Amino acid sequence: MWRFVVALIILTLFGSIGLGKLFDTLNEQSQQKKEINQQQVIANQALLAQIALQQLAPNQQHFFLQQTLLQLPEYEFAIHKLADYPLPKPLLLKLKTQPVLVFETNKQLQAYTLLAHDQILLTSTTKEPLDESTNILMTMSFYAALMMLILLFIAPFVMRLRKLSVATTHLGSGNLQQRVSVGSIWYLKELETNFNTMAATIETLVGDIKLLASGLSHELRTPLARVRMGLDTLIETNDEALRLKYEQRVNANLDTMEDLLNQLLSFARLQYTLDNLKKEPVDLNQIVKDQCSNLNDSRLQIHYSNQRAIISADRHYLGMCISNLVSNAFKYCDTQASISILCKTDSIQLIVSDDGKGIKPSEHEKIFKPFVRLDKQHHSGYGVGLAFVARVAAWLDASISVDRCEALGGAKFIIQFKAHNR
Repeated sequence: MWRFVVALIILTLFGSIGLGKLFDTLNEQSQQKKEINQQQVIANQALLAQIALQQLAPNQQHFFLQQTLLQLPEYEFAIHKLADYPLPKPLLLKLKTQPVLVFETNKQLQAYTLLAHDQILLTSTTKEPLDESTNILMTMSFYAALMMLILLFIAPFVMRLRKLSVATTHLGSGNLQQRVSVGSIWYLKELETNFNTMAATIETLVGDIKLLASGLSHELRTPLARVRMGLDTLIETNDEALRLKYEQRVNANLDTMEDLLNQLLSFARLQYTLDNLKKEPVDLNQIVKDQCSNLNDSRLQIHYSNQRAIISADRHYLGMCISNLVSNAFKYCDTQASISILCKTDSIQLIVSDDGKGIKPSEHEKIFKPFVRLDKQHHSGYGVGLAFVARVAAWLDASISVDRCEALGGAKFIIQFKAHNR
C-alpha cells in the first residue's frame, strides 16, 4: 500500500508544480498581451496628436488639445518645453530617433513624442486594472486540472480495488479457486499478488483439512474395528495364552493408530512450521551425501554434480525430502534406484529414479496428495511421504514432477530448484 501513497504524493507534488507553471505562463502571456495592446493604442493616439499639432500654429495647439480632451476623456495631453522637462540623454537619443516612447508605471502609461521648437508632447492614460475574474478563472482551472489529474490516477486503483473486493466476496463465500488477474499498475501489483498468494494458501489449507479428515476417518476405521474385536474376544476368552495373543494384537493396532496420528499431526503442522523458517544457501551435493552416507544399500547409485549445487533451503527439511524420495524408490523398485544432481544455467535438478513398475500418467498429480497409495495391498505406509515432499518443494519455490525413467524403466521424480544467486 505504501507504493500507492508514494505514487500519489509524487503525482500531487509534480502535478501541482507543473500545472502551476503552466497556468502562470498563460496568465502572464495574457496580461502581457493586454499591456502591449494598451501601449500600442496610446502610442497611436500620441502619433495622431503629434501629426495634428505639427500642422498648427503655436497659439492654436492648446485649443486643439482642449478639443481633443473632450473627445478622448481617457487621455491627457500636455506640451512641455524640452528645457523645462529634461530627460536622460539615452532617452533623448531614442526620442530623436523613434517616433514615440512609451513608459509604464504602476498606475499609468505615458507616451512621449517630439514636436517642433524643442517641445515634447506628453500623452497619459490610466492603466486598465487587472481583471480579477481572469485570475479567479485561472485559479479554478488550475484546481480543476489538478483534480482531474488525481482522478485519472485514482480511477484504475478504484477499479482494481472493486475487482479485488468482488474476488474477496467470492472467496469468503466458498469459491476457493477465486483469483484476480495481476495488472500492470506497479503500485497495485504487490497487493494483487499477495491476494492470490493468500487465496492459494487458503485453498491448500482447506484442501488439506478435507483430505486429512477423510483420510483419517478411512485409515482409522480398520484398526479401530480390530481393537474392538480384540477387546470383545478378550472379554469372552479365559485362555491365558489366547488373552496374551489378543492383547498383543490390540497393542499393535493401537501403535498403528498412534503412528498414524503422529504423521497426521506432523503434516498438519508442516505449513505453519515452514512459514517460520529461514532459508540459507546449502550445497545439494552435501545434503545428499549426508542423507545417503548411512544407507549402505547396494541398490542405490548416487551421481553427484561436478560443481557446487547451491540452493536456498533449510537443511533439515530438504534432507527429509531426499530421505522420503529415496525410501519411496526403495519401496517400489525391483533391484535398483538412483539419485542424481544436475546443474543447469539458472536451475538445479534433483532426480530420484527406480526400476519398478512406474506410475501411470493419469496418476502423476494424484500421488502428491495426502493418504494416496497406489498399491495398498503390497506396500505399507499412509501416503503422506510424497505429500510432504510436494509441500516442502512448494515452500522452496521448486517444482516437482514425475515421469518415466528411460534408463531404469520405473518412475522418475524431478525436483527443480532455483540456483542460489551468489
